[in-house]
Amino acid sequence: MKKVIEIESLHFTYPDGTVALRGITLDVLEGEKVALIGPNGAGKSTFLLHLNGIFRGDGSVRIDGLPVEKDNLKAIRQKVGMVFQNPDDQLFCPTVFDDVAFGPRNLGLDHDEIERRVSESLAAVGMEGSVKKSPFRLSFGERKRVAIATVLALRPSVLVIDEPTANLDPRSRRATIALLRDLHDTQVIATHDLALASELCSRIILLDSGQKVADAPAAKILEDNTLLQAHGLV
Repeated sequence: MKKVIEIESLHFTYPDGTVALRGITLDVLEGEKVALIGPNGAGKSTFLLHLNGIFRGDGSVRIDGLPVEKDNLKAIRQKVGMVFQNPDDQLFCPTVFDDVAFGPRNLGLDHDEIERRVSESLAAVGMEGSVKKSPFRLSFGERKRVAIATVLALRPSVLVIDEPTANLDPRSRRATIALLRDLHDTQVIATHDLALASELCSRIILLDSGQKVADAPAAKILEDNTLLQAHGLV
């Protein structure tokens, strides 16, 4: 299968000297759903932010064969859709329609195509009846769904999602997992929710202290209590 993400020897240090990534090397295949797990401070979010060029460290990052570098950022960000942990980091328009339409409008699409993408994206996340609502009057779980819709409207080939079930009640959590299961895009999901990783992902990558500690089928890692305990995950 085609490699859609190729990472080689990725290092990143914050301006204050904190070393966040230490030589990460991995590939993600087309259609894979990969969970990225690890304790707080492991480097998960920092790693995700390299996949669409928000951060650019030392090493090689390629998306669909295209290097993540300054001249390619527009193309990369159409390929990689980023869903942040807090939906309020992505929702800023007066209505749900305007939030979901924002990306397609910036692509210069015509009115009919924008309408179509908004409709299809909201339907995909079960929020089709919310187009005229203010996102700030929605529940946290509903806002998470709309945030995902804003990314789907750009038709990315890769979804990068940071903690999709954080702060959700049990019903919203189940609905979010079902939603992500039904999306056939390549997905890289940073999560502390090991049950989500088990239900949704075929592969798990474990990071700790900025290093890749393990990369294996989900069942193998989740059955290794010694490994999980050593890295503060159980």
